Amino acid sequence: MDPDNLKKGPLLKEYFIVKLKIKYMKPKAHLFFVDDDTMPVHIQKGFCGIIKIQQQNRAGNLNIAFFNQMADIMNIKIGDLVYFYTLTKGQRKFFRLQDEDNFDKLEQGYYGVFKIVGKPFFSEDEIKGVYPLENYYIFGSTENQNYSRFSLNVNGKVVKPPILYVRIPIKPIKHYEDLENKFVDDNQAYIDKTDEGMLSTLLFKKIKRIGEERSITPILPEEASKIARLIFKQKRKNFPLNIDHSNLITNNDPEKEVKLILSSADGRNFDLEAMLESYILHRLNNDLPLNGLDDIIGDRNEIEFCGNQIQYGISGNKVDVLLLHKKELGGSTAYRYKATVIELKRDQIKKEDITQIIDYQKWVAQLTTFNNLKAIQPVLIGKKTSIRINQATKNKIREALEKINELGVSTPLFFEYVLSGSGEEIEVSFNNFLIEDIIR
Repeated sequence: MDPDNLKKGPLLKEYFIVKLKIKYMKPKAHLFFVDDDTMPVHIQKGFCGIIKIQQQNRAGNLNIAFFNQMADIMNIKIGDLVYFYTLTKGQRKFFRLQDEDNFDKLEQGYYGVFKIVGKPFFSEDEIKGVYPLENYYIFGSTENQNYSRFSLNVNGKVVKPPILYVRIPIKPIKHYEDLENKFVDDNQAYIDKTDEGMLSTLLFKKIKRIGEERSITPILPEEASKIARLIFKQKRKNFPLNIDHSNLITNNDPEKEVKLILSSADGRNFDLEAMLESYILHRLNNDLPLNGLDDIIGDRNEIEFCGNQIQYGISGNKVDVLLLHKKELGGSTAYRYKATVIELKRDQIKKEDITQIIDYQKWVAQLTTFNNLKAIQPVLIGKKTSIRINQATKNKIREALEKINELGVSTPLFFEYVLSGSGEEIEVSFNNFLIEDIIR
């Protein structure tokens, strides 16, 4: 159907409906980690705040934490849902909400549910809460008027408020009065067995290795549903929100929006693996083609979940990118028919990478496809293994592939990413190759 040959009317409308149906991914849910210092203002003013991380470290090198954060932000899409997980055990105690007399103690747990209504953006503005939280602030710069007031000396160390430089506009979901002020504590979320299902990836998320903490976590559809159910059935209320929709945080300046940042010093490899992750997530969440991967990813309308750095097991291992695919059969009947597990490598794909994605399959199958290993589609993206590798390495790769056959898991699909252009004009294509051609 050629839109240029269509006249305005029902046919044109039908064409664009079809195009949109094919093009767009379904909304997903995210968990944002906040603390009792900042959470009330987040909710009152309608936004998620993320700490400022410098793009370069003190040595002048690219800061991996910045680009990990960028990847998380690239996985955010307008229409996605947001839950807050509030921490109450931190050192910072600038605002002790639980010290107030007019509401109950703010406990550690899940608060929600909100919908993302704007693109992430940068801001240095100071944000002040409204009654009864008028002395609560969130800062976007050390130059903010009230910033110096909230430095504390804790055990001989000066502790300063976090700079929440990245902001994401949110609004309470419809019928929020059913959820207002309610929360689910850890005992209910992880121990209470009166509600079916488990928060498997979130349980493992609580076990963090130093330097790996991330403030945004995509959560599986099953986990998002369980948290919502638990929140809805709560009877207690513990803090006043006083959401004033006329004062919600918005951004009217496109120049402030968070942009994708890519770089390649050699013109062949990304400077950091997180850039490859960011590129893929950016293309998926902005409904843009992924040259060479689109056939593997399939119909975007069937993607019910797109997540990055999905943690599995207590060792802290993570799936780089996870896609869950669902088919609608009619009415309310649908089924999840595939999980695409994508492992990313900045450099050459090695034998260890093949072994790793085998482990991914076994774990992801338990979490997402009722242990159906054949529903897992493993994908390895990196650079081709050199044809000059020695015979011993070829034998190890061959052994890994044989192990795949023995276990009954799916053979990975191998892709090489290819860069063209430079700076802001970097483009990426993905070329499928057969690992067997390299290890003959």
